Amino acid sequence: CPVYTYSSEGASVCSPCADGYASGIGYTVCVDCLVEPDLCECGAGYYTDTSILTGDRCRSCPAGSYCAIGQKYACTGDTYSFGGATECSDCIEGWLCSDGIALPCLDNTYADTDSGTCIDCIDGYICTDGLLDPCPVGFYHYTYDEAYEPSEYEALFPYQCIPCSPGYISTSEASTECTVCPDGQTSNYVRDACVDCRAGAYSTGGAACSSCAAGTYSDSGADGCTDCLAGTYSERGSPTCVDCPAGYYQDTDAQGECIACPANTYSTTIGSSDPALCLSCPDGTVSDEGSSECV
Repeated sequence: CPVYTYSSEGASVCSPCADGYASGIGYTVCVDCLVEPDLCECGAGYYTDTSILTGDRCRSCPAGSYCAIGQKYACTGDTYSFGGATECSDCIEGWLCSDGIALPCLDNTYADTDSGTCIDCIDGYICTDGLLDPCPVGFYHYTYDEAYEPSEYEALFPYQCIPCSPGYISTSEASTECTVCPDGQTSNYVRDACVDCRAGAYSTGGAACSSCAAGTYSDSGADGCTDCLAGTYSERGSPTCVDCPAGYYQDTDAQGECIACPANTYSTTIGSSDPALCLSCPDGTVSDEGSSECV
């Protein structure tokens, strides 16, 4: 009998060896390849096709199986293999494995191992590579309803969690929208909390905090700025108004600077709102603009 066949005493034909078994010329029994691997000429990743009696009997291991020492074994449980495998691998995270075959899920779906199917993604989550991931705080994802039309901003983030816009926050995972901050506040850097605008700034409708204009001021957490009164002034973004110094005045509210008394006049009044308090220098004395005394 040729290799990979055998005949017992009194047999009239040679019989093929079973899968995983082999024989040499003239064998009366087939031997387990695990016991005498030298009889099995197929290398790792191949198995012996016992239906072929002559010629090359080695075949590449099919997907869903692994092959060692000429024998083919099925992958079981939550394992898989591609063609030519020498061992089964644990199922890829986000894939579905059944009967040794691994199948990926499409974008916007995730692998549900309980049902063994790919399921549409859930609002507030993103699904890539078959994984279901909640959007972190400071981010959100809108509904997956096909009728929903994303905004121009949302369209910039396909298959991604969308960062909350300045002035908006989300405080929990898997948010489907962001919440606007109250007037006088804006969002922090990570968009998970609202914080007061600093003194000298303001905000309304969740917008980023803006500096108060020159001639106005604000306390922290303000939704608007207050005009400085006559006799005072402020620079842009100031938390307070400042009195005009001696030699200067301001007779109008909401101004960013004071007006200097003319040359050859002076004023000793701090916080003056009356140009009449710029007094003429006595005879024999002079002064420059904005002077508090004559010399």
